[in-house]
Amino acid sequence: MSYVAPRDTLELQLVHVWETTLGVRPIGVTTNFFDFGGHSLLAVSLMAHIQHTRIEDMAAHYIKALRVVQPQGPYWLGGYSFGGLVAFEMAQQLHSQGQRVALLALLDTWAPLFDGEVDLFEDDDAKTIATFIGKQNLPMPYDEFRQLDSDEQALCLLETARKINVMPLGAGLPEIRRFLHVWKANIRATASYMPRIYPNCITLFKSEVPITETDLPESRIDLRDADSTLGWGKLSAQPVTVCTVPGTHETMVDEPHVQILAERLRSYLNAPQSIRDR
Repeated sequence: MSYVAPRDTLELQLVHVWETTLGVRPIGVTTNFFDFGGHSLLAVSLMAHIQHTRIEDMAAHYIKALRVVQPQGPYWLGGYSFGGLVAFEMAQQLHSQGQRVALLALLDTWAPLFDGEVDLFEDDDAKTIATFIGKQNLPMPYDEFRQLDSDEQALCLLETARKINVMPLGAGLPEIRRFLHVWKANIRATASYMPRIYPNCITLFKSEVPITETDLPESRIDLRDADSTLGWGKLSAQPVTVCTVPGTHETMVDEPHVQILAERLRSYLNAPQSIRDR
């Protein structure tokens, strides 16, 4: 693919980050990260550099890259976990631009309906790690885990992240600390995001095994019990289609559960628009 120079300030900033991370110049806005020597550890470093980008900015950047390849809709969008929020905002912006989004698939993404609980994560690595791992998966009771020093807490996260293939075997404390930093930045980005009502349909793929109550802020426990759409019903002008898939939030995208997820997602991709709009 031919070189495409940055077209605005955001793209210029992101290209500079890519060049610094990969040690390659020049890099265009359509460059494939992995074709230029990128790998999982560098990807963590890259995300750490762009941690302060807002969801709206991420969505706008991805849309520009998308429309280089496909200038006009219809578009099929999807995102897992935090990525679902970016996909949601992309769908909003594309709709505002007069483009048609044929499918918006959110994979176990909670609606960004925070009620102050994000403050609990800001300076509390123990709570952040326990929420990511799941308190039931900690190697000791949570109160004891809180007493560990920061390196020991991070090592617990590293071990679990390796098990669920979030981190490669070669990763160490520096990488897991950057990962934790990015994860907290994503929480802050979510908390600052001001979603609008989406005028079209949302399809939610929800894990069969929910996050336990001990791992959810109180407001989300109430929401989960009362709302099978994980809050998206409040942000969609159309009924939300909910498709439950096997596994937990982490394992739904791993073997063997990912095969069923792929099969059900494929059925929505191949369905006529009239069926997806129901």
